[in-house]
Amino acid sequence: MNVFVGQAPCDTVIGIDRYSFTLRQGQPFHGFKAIPRHQPFHVIHFQHGEDGVRYGYWLSAADDSYIALSYSADQEQYVPEEQPACEPHLVTEKRLAACQQLMVSYPKVDEDDMWHQLTQYMRWADMRRWVDEGGSGAPFAYVDSSVTTAEENSMLNAALARTPSTRPRDCLEQHMLRYTPIHFKSTAAIRPDHRMQDYLDRSFYLNHVILPHYHDNSFASLLGELQFAFLNAMLFCNYGSSLQWHALVELVCTASCVTAAQLAQLDALLAAQLDALPAEYHDSLLNEQVWLRCVLTDGPEPPAARLPRAAHRAAVIFPDDPGSDASAEPPDSDDSDGPAVAGRVSYGPRASSTHP
Repeated sequence: MNVFVGQAPCDTVIGIDRYSFTLRQGQPFHGFKAIPRHQPFHVIHFQHGEDGVRYGYWLSAADDSYIALSYSADQEQYVPEEQPACEPHLVTEKRLAACQQLMVSYPKVDEDDMWHQLTQYMRWADMRRWVDEGGSGAPFAYVDSSVTTAEENSMLNAALARTPSTRPRDCLEQHMLRYTPIHFKSTAAIRPDHRMQDYLDRSFYLNHVILPHYHDNSFASLLGELQFAFLNAMLFCNYGSSLQWHALVELVCTASCVTAAQLAQLDALLAAQLDALPAEYHDSLLNEQVWLRCVLTDGPEPPAARLPRAAHRAAVIFPDDPGSDASAEPPDSDDSDGPAVAGRVSYGPRASSTHP
C-alpha cells in the first residue's frame, strides 16, 4: 500500500503508526511507500505547528489500494483526494514512478513486532462503526484530538437543551466516536436485587449486556475496542478515547467471569500498551487510580497475580504507590448515569519528536 501526500503548507509533524518526524515547509516529500499489507491497519497523522490539532486517518491495507492526501486551505488540513473509478492500479504505478524518489519507505525496524501487538484484535468493520462512518465505504476513517464520543456529545447537547437561550439548531450534530457506552452505576449494570454483587463484580454487566449487545459475544472484539481507544488517546490525545480505554480496562479487570486465557490476552495487551506509551504522556494519559485499583491493588486475589506483565509495567510507572485505599461501597441510588471513568485525565502539549 502507498500513501501520497502533497506539499506541506508549513512546518508539520507527520507520521505513520508509531513513527513521526517534522517536515519543514517546502521540504520535498511525497508520502509513504511499501506500507506492509500483513499488518491490516495503519494510521497517518499530522500536526501543523506546536499548538495545532492532531488529526489523521486510519487506513485499511486489506487490498492493494492507495490513498492520496492533499492540503485544503479552506479546511486547513490534509484531506483525501477522490480516487478514479477505474484502473486504480495504473494510477498508483504512474504516481509511484513520478514520486517514489521523494517518498519514505515504511520503517522496517519494529522491536517485538509492537504494531501488531497494539492492533491485533482490531477489525475494520468495528473501527468504521466506532468512527460513525460505516456507510461510506471509504478505505479510511478520520480521527482528531477534538472529536467527542457519542456519550460526551449527548451530555453536551443535554446541557445546551437546558439553557433557555439555546435554540434547537444550536445543539451539536457532528462527527463523533461511537464507542460502547459503559455506565458502571446504571440500572443495566446493577440489578436491584444484586446491588452489592454487581457493584463489586462486573461479570453480569460484561456477559449479559456489553458483550451480547455491542460485540456479538466476542471478547476479541471488546479487546479490539480497547486497543483502538488506546491508540486514539496516544496518537491524537483524544480525551474521550482515554476515558473509554480506562473504562474498558476497569470493566474487564473487575469481572470474575473472565477466563484464564482471556486474562492472558489482556495481560499481554496492557503490557504492550504501557511499553508503547511515551514516558512524557504518563501524567496526562494515565488515570492512576484505575491502574492502582485494577492492576496493583493488594488483596486476597491481587490483580498483579492475574496480570503479572501489566502489573510489572504499571509498578515501574507508579513506583511509590502501595495500592488503592478506595473502599468498596454500593453505588448511590441518585447517580445511575454516572460517567464511565471519574478520574484525573488532563492533557499537556504533544511532543513533536519521534516516538519509537
